[in-house]
Amino acid sequence: MYHLTSLPHGSEFLLLISAISASITWWTSNFTKKIHITKFFAWLGVSSMVSLLIWILGDN
Repeated sequence: MYHLTSLPHGSEFLLLISAISASITWWTSNFTKKIHITKFFAWLGVSSMVSLLIWILGDN
């Protein structure tokens, strides 16, 4: 099992990008009609989480 202390150094940045993009995705999908901005931030969040997963699993 992984704990936050066992994450690679610098992975907090990817967690921050994921959290910010999730908030912006929610905001733009509920309060704007700009679907391309919503899709951009959704893909940014997904790609940051996939990158973090690859980084963690490949670090073993």
